[in-house]
Amino acid sequence: METAVDITLLQGLIITLESVSILFLFIFVCLFFKVYNTRRSIFLLGMPFGFFFLLLSSFFLDIHLIALIFQNVSPFSSSIMWVRVVTQTIGFVLVVFSYLFAGRFQNTTKRSYLIILSGMVALIFGAFIILFLANPSGLASVYSINEIFAMINIALLSYVLLFLVRKLQLTKNKGTDLIIAPIAFLALWLGQFSFLVFSFAGGGNLALVGSQIARVVGLALFIQLYYQASKETSNYAPEQTKQS
Repeated sequence: METAVDITLLQGLIITLESVSILFLFIFVCLFFKVYNTRRSIFLLGMPFGFFFLLLSSFFLDIHLIALIFQNVSPFSSSIMWVRVVTQTIGFVLVVFSYLFAGRFQNTTKRSYLIILSGMVALIFGAFIILFLANPSGLASVYSINEIFAMINIALLSYVLLFLVRKLQLTKNKGTDLIIAPIAFLALWLGQFSFLVFSFAGGGNLALVGSQIARVVGLALFIQLYYQASKETSNYAPEQTKQS
């Protein structure tokens, strides 16, 4: 039987891993927006916005766990959890849309994405405040239907994986970036799957910690993917200059 100390240590470990995820997500979002400044496309806009929502999701999970350390489940923690699971799924939806429409639309609006991000943050915090103040019946049901959101996330990530594997099969020149991308998304997929194992196994802490570690690994791979792609692009540019 788990003691209060064990639960607190587990929460502290999850908070630490989520904080690492927040750091990686922040770096990745900033790097992708940097690329978007020079090359505007639906793909390059959808990806950072999707991962920005994942960043918000990790942030709210950290706040949720910190709140649980000082008190049991309350309207505050339940409202935070609702925003956490919804923002995470929205993030994965935006990532899927970026792949779905990447080849159809290349140009995007030139409006400042900082204004868009600010509007998104305001709407999300507004939704949290409304939930917290209204405190509707069934607010705590998020803990019992959390698995549904995880299954939706797995379905979304499965689509991205199938898309990338198919693209990898059709591409003759299999660059490092094309190989790392599906591995990174697979790590995120495993993170969601491990959470389902944790939920349906009745509290296997190893699966819960594993889901967080898989998430961190996937995000680290995304950052490596960016730098690898930048390196290959910089190496290609001088060769193209020589040929011209």
